[in-house]
Amino acid sequence: MKKLVFGLIATIMIVIVGIFLSCEKKDNEKDNLVLKNRINYGLITVDNGILCFENPEHVQQTMNILEEQLNQYQQSLEPLFEGLSDDELVELAENTTIVFEQPLLDFEALYNYNSLRKVLSEAEEEWLSHTEGEDINEDPDNHFILDDIFRVLLNEYVEIKIGNTYYKGTEEGWLEIPASNIVGLLRLRTTDSLSLNAGNQNQPMAGDCSSMKIKWGYQANGQRRIKWVIGHVTFPTSIGRYVIAKTKNYYKNNRNRWRKYATYCYVKAYGHISGQDGNCETQFDFNPNNNYVLKPTARKVRHKILVSTKTKSGWVKGYHKGISSTSHAGIVYNSTLDWY
Repeated sequence: MKKLVFGLIATIMIVIVGIFLSCEKKDNEKDNLVLKNRINYGLITVDNGILCFENPEHVQQTMNILEEQLNQYQQSLEPLFEGLSDDELVELAENTTIVFEQPLLDFEALYNYNSLRKVLSEAEEEWLSHTEGEDINEDPDNHFILDDIFRVLLNEYVEIKIGNTYYKGTEEGWLEIPASNIVGLLRLRTTDSLSLNAGNQNQPMAGDCSSMKIKWGYQANGQRRIKWVIGHVTFPTSIGRYVIAKTKNYYKNNRNRWRKYATYCYVKAYGHISGQDGNCETQFDFNPNNNYVLKPTARKVRHKILVSTKTKSGWVKGYHKGISSTSHAGIVYNSTLDWY
């Protein structure tokens, strides 16, 4: 009886979602137009399935505005979850289809290219739907491009063009290929070797002081779990280095499948990077104000901090918490980015 009642509620909520978003659409059309103009869509082009930007500032501006659009959209959804218990949030996830990243999908559709975000998201959904999803090493979401917004700007081959240079991401760093050598870039798509003389490779410093380091894992409590991610990563030239921590929420349904759902979600990145020396001889606190990101109902949250130098094994840490409500004690995990 409870399932029937909640099924009716869920059906009503689907209608409410449609009405709510329809009303919101009119209110937000002007704001969205302003946001789109600020992105300067006319300056973005597509070449061989690669998004092309004028300069690093253009890339950063686009990421900032996409994130602003995403936050505004997700905030507009928050009233739909208000007051629901954890079990009711699970029921809602089982009985409704709410697109949490619609602005990102709209951007991808505008340019009709295959983004890295789309490829990884679809692969993750396929994996979760057809396996028990227990082995963290098989999770398609495990990718060295940690930033979800930057994944939107990269194609499935982890490529982007900035100014007169193509950039191709690898686990070790970024290959830089002159715009005049598009043949060399396309050749990289069909070879296992990334050591071609197509350009220069920005490799992280060898040894203990480094970047492009990532760790992830699951922390479960019965039929609930969170995924935690912590990393120190380097973007293409002039875009910068970042410490990124993420928390994602999952429940296990009656088909023994893990599914993502929106509930309490918290994340904080903190710790140290190298000081002014840049070689990890001294420490610098990159989050002295103890900033964090908390959303009362979200499938995932991300804490992203721009940093100027590399880090040392064990210096970068994360605090992750999810699935906390009156009916559930929540799951907490303290992560440490180490690589020895």
